[in-house]
Amino acid sequence: SNELKSKVLFEVPDLSVKKKVAISKCLNMRTFKLINGPSCILENEEINDLRLGLPGRMRKLSWERIFNSNQDGFSFRTLYYSAGKSMPLMLLIKANDGVKFGAYLSCGLKQVKGYSGNGETFVFYFKPSIQI
Repeated sequence: SNELKSKVLFEVPDLSVKKKVAISKCLNMRTFKLINGPSCILENEEINDLRLGLPGRMRKLSWERIFNSNQDGFSFRTLYYSAGKSMPLMLLIKANDGVKFGAYLSCGLKQVKGYSGNGETFVFYFKPSIQI
């Protein structure tokens, strides 16, 4: 609810068309790279929309794929090992019905009791455009 959001100082990035055009001009695609090839989950426009939701200092950083279930299998142990100490981490999932969702994990992926992360951590999904 809006009342709860105001109490916890929760802010959702403004991804309106006007704001997206202004910010995307600042995001230079020549410096941004998808290391290890294109995404198997997201299209380029979806990647740009997702980058707009990232903290400012993270928007221009290149992304490196460290785990792919098609290549690395479906073991959580392998996922945790591959993620290792990668911080921050973007978790992208495409469900069997085609729904795309995930999370930006500012403190990486780790097993803990309770909560982990900070105020930059968020979840998202695409239906049809990004919702953070």
